[in-house]
Amino acid sequence: MKVLHLSSNTLPDRRVERSAQTAKREGYGTCFAGPLIEDTCLPTDLFDKFYELPFNRFANVKIPPYWRALKRKLSEILGEYRPDLVHAHNVIAAKLISEFSFHFVYYDHQYWSKS
Repeated sequence: MKVLHLSSNTLPDRRVERSAQTAKREGYGTCFAGPLIEDTCLPTDLFDKFYELPFNRFANVKIPPYWRALKRKLSEILGEYRPDLVHAHNVIAAKLISEFSFHFVYYDHQYWSKS
């Protein structure tokens, strides 16, 4: 099984990395799609591949040209990687993948826990 981890936040992100570790331990293929920052120490052993997505403040509030560019790039990634499941790690990523015909789970980890 191949899992695409989708996030509008950059790596490193412990929440995303923890989910990827679990998937790897179970023998799943993993890749990350989201904003990438150059010159950062990425967890290269956790992900088979990294894809850069143009999340920015304009795309995040669905301003049409930016949102369309984001959807177009994600469509290319989905066509290339062909994941069995997409794990959306935040609400913006969940909204984006919900506009495609792909199986996905949305789990924002501790952000939605009871106070």
